[in-house]
Amino acid sequence: MSILKFLGSLGFALFLIAGLAVLLSVSTVLESAHGTPFVQENFYQAHWFDFFLALVWVNIFCATLTRWPFQKKHVGFVITHIGILTLLLGALLTRLYGLEGQMTLFEDQSRNHMLGSGFSLRVWLPGGGEKKFDLKASPLKKPAELPLSGVPFKLVLSRVIPHAEEARLLQEDASSGPNHAVQATLSSEMLGFKQDFMLIEKDPMDAHSASRTIGPATFVLEASEKDAAGAVLRLTQASTGRTFSLPLKETASGVEWKEAGLVLSHLRFFPKARVEGRELVNLEEAPHPNPAVEFEVTDKQGRREHHTRFSFFPEFDSLRGGHKNDVFGLTVELDPPADARPEEGPSFRFLVSEKNEWHYQIHSMKSGSSETQLLPLKEPVRTGWMDMTVTVRRTFDQARIVTELREDPQGLSGTPAVELRIRREGLPEETRSLLLGRSLLIGEDDKSVRLANEPQSTALPFSLGLVDFRKIDYPGTSNPASFESDVVLRDTESGLTLERTIRMNKPLDHRGWRVFQSSYIQDERLGEASVFTIAKNPGMPAIYGGAAFIFLGVILLFYFHPFFTGKKL
Repeated sequence: MSILKFLGSLGFALFLIAGLAVLLSVSTVLESAHGTPFVQENFYQAHWFDFFLALVWVNIFCATLTRWPFQKKHVGFVITHIGILTLLLGALLTRLYGLEGQMTLFEDQSRNHMLGSGFSLRVWLPGGGEKKFDLKASPLKKPAELPLSGVPFKLVLSRVIPHAEEARLLQEDASSGPNHAVQATLSSEMLGFKQDFMLIEKDPMDAHSASRTIGPATFVLEASEKDAAGAVLRLTQASTGRTFSLPLKETASGVEWKEAGLVLSHLRFFPKARVEGRELVNLEEAPHPNPAVEFEVTDKQGRREHHTRFSFFPEFDSLRGGHKNDVFGLTVELDPPADARPEEGPSFRFLVSEKNEWHYQIHSMKSGSSETQLLPLKEPVRTGWMDMTVTVRRTFDQARIVTELREDPQGLSGTPAVELRIRREGLPEETRSLLLGRSLLIGEDDKSVRLANEPQSTALPFSLGLVDFRKIDYPGTSNPASFESDVVLRDTESGLTLERTIRMNKPLDHRGWRVFQSSYIQDERLGEASVFTIAKNPGMPAIYGGAAFIFLGVILLFYFHPFFTGKKL
């Protein structure tokens, strides 16, 4: 038997069909055990699966050639097989060159990029250079050195963790400088409750590290060395997940956020803000603190946003003019000083003197604040809130925060993370980790390198703006019967502007891209938003064409076969 007849034989086809059935069964079992990303990475998006589908294509192609020379009676057979081959080629084009991502838009907001399912490591080099390394949400097979030039160290990507959680550990380190911290346990025998927690005076990754709320109670760490202002301005860029924290004094200008290409100017902090007319003023004689901040954000193109944020009134939009003036997609938060937080419920305060003497003070709604007392170690302190007690396990005067990545083997929680090794000549190797949405600075002065673990972003050849979102509920319920969005699509290359309504089963098509209405957001503070799925499927014409050929071939094969064979019906 020739190789052509073997590859096109019915026996080989049955072998492939049985193999495909086994693969689909195994992948279904593994998906229930390890999740969809695992199966996508190891089965449906693996190169060996592409090879298996290529064997199916070869089998159909060879089966067609075995009928050569074609006769009139083979018309339906040949057209059907050409349709199947065309459909498989279209599917291959989609696998190789197809793109898909999501875009979230609030009303009066516009964007020209979408977020994909992957993530990337972005590196800003000394002198203004930039490199981007695309990563997959799967374990790294072996460590890989990143090709960086002009830096005094080697950077090795040692591990990619698809589902990671960051465990934060504390160590006493005399070289780290003053940084108080406490590890304690809140317990209640009556409720069968026990929870460990820790408070850290200064944590660059968490502006709320000195305060923790557990149930109705608040736990606060206050040290005498704490900044008198103590307020922190935090910005988050929705499109990239980048964050920026700035400790506040009173005024500042020209503060640069390099990763986002933004500059903060005309920044004013008001510990006791009050609105007079249309301006904010600081009223020193005010009986209660009301922290607020006012600033402008600009970029290199001269675009500008003006923000005003109050700590205790986050329901008010910080952006002047609302979402219609949203240019940079920023979320603004103002963390108040510890001494400005109002006593709204029970609280337990850890107090540290200049001589590193630890005391505590308890506040309850009935009796108010208790006297300041010396803090005991490893002995339960009764709080007066039912039978709850606080037991301090350890205190730190010069705490150093050590982060450790822990992987969820079930893949049910956590976010993608990377582990990096920094190798300097003559120095021990250093290991650093970076969760998705976090940034890291390595080195000092003009030789420093900044890295960021960012969601995968794809630029689009058009911008999409949301004009209005509508949700239609079933009568008498809050369950959505349908939802739709009025959008404006602007294509600067062709100068085309389209106004369309996208519904659940009515996508928008433009230049090979398709925009679907996939979900929505309704938030009392932020407003209404649409979640769009945007896809580019270059193989779709071949898939549709192949399906049409298959339909035609089946009709010719079963209903016109007697006509081609010369037999009577």
